[in-house]
Amino acid sequence: MLKWFRRGPSPHQTALAMIGARPGDRVVFAGSPAPALAAEVARITGLNGRTLIVSATPETDAALQAAADDAGALIDLARTLPAGESANDVAVLAISTGEVPQAALVEAYGTLRSGGRLILITGTRRAGVFAGKTDVPPPNADATVQSLIDAGGRAARRLATAEGVSYYEARK
Repeated sequence: MLKWFRRGPSPHQTALAMIGARPGDRVVFAGSPAPALAAEVARITGLNGRTLIVSATPETDAALQAAADDAGALIDLARTLPAGESANDVAVLAISTGEVPQAALVEAYGTLRSGGRLILITGTRRAGVFAGKTDVPPPNADATVQSLIDAGGRAARRLATAEGVSYYEARK
């Protein structure tokens, strides 16, 4: 009977796999990341790593901090990406809708160490009965990959599309 009350797998399981954070990594989030996803990444990076989240408003700060508290994780908050700091292992740029701004990609690359990874998350997660149906690549996937390269990536690719969200990876 107690198994009914166990917590199921994380709803961010796919995103966590795509981000690929490890203990001790330095991760920076920008755009509009889901607070629970950022908190779970912070839990993975742990005390030896760092998870910095760029937040636009005090309300967003409160939601991010509440999610981190629920996850038992430590996060750092900032209003802008750290200029001149190129020591991060992973930069995550979350864009819910629309075209990916080239300036945001260039800024995100600027926070990465040589060989660091930029993870671009586009779209909005679907919920409901049909959320897990087979997804087809978004029509602008090739253009997005080219944008990642044009902004400063050595190599870029689309990792996956699942539940309405597409994941892209590029190396600095």
